[in-house]
Amino acid sequence: LEVAPAPHGPPVHGRIVASYSAATGIFDLGNSMLSLPNSRIDFSGALGRRLRVRLESRDLEDFLPALGENASSIPVKLQNGSVTFDGTASGKLADLHATGHVTAAHALYNDEALDSLSADVTASATELQLQNATAIRGPLRAQFHFAAALKNWKLEPSSAISGAGTLRNAAVADVAAVAQ
Repeated sequence: LEVAPAPHGPPVHGRIVASYSAATGIFDLGNSMLSLPNSRIDFSGALGRRLRVRLESRDLEDFLPALGENASSIPVKLQNGSVTFDGTASGKLADLHATGHVTAAHALYNDEALDSLSADVTASATELQLQNATAIRGPLRAQFHFAAALKNWKLEPSSAISGAGTLRNAAVADVAAVAQ
């Protein structure tokens, strides 16, 4: 299947190689890719089982129409930066689990700038975990792990959160501001 842009839509291009076995109920996607204005997704494997996914983006707004969200509701933004995810997605769409490695450069989280972030990530509709994470902002270096309970992929005010880490080259005023 060749994917081409709609006359009045964003320029989406791609190739999806697929086969379906009625005997096993497996929908295999072969080696496929989608290219959006500022992003590219390469994937292969079987839907409902395990997909190998590589995602690269210079603008996360490429994905907002598919997520049914607007830009103001997403706490992560890229500031002339990029994000890459290399990993797997398993399970049915209603119960998707993703595991892999994420890297981001020149990103904002709730309007706080980060020069870079890298982490091993595990995510589902009910949980987000970051392991072996490193965040850099100017001279500040943070190494940490983090876990949060989610509700339908979102962090709620009552969500359980845990983590631990170390900071290097952090100004006392910055640490006090974060602690409040």
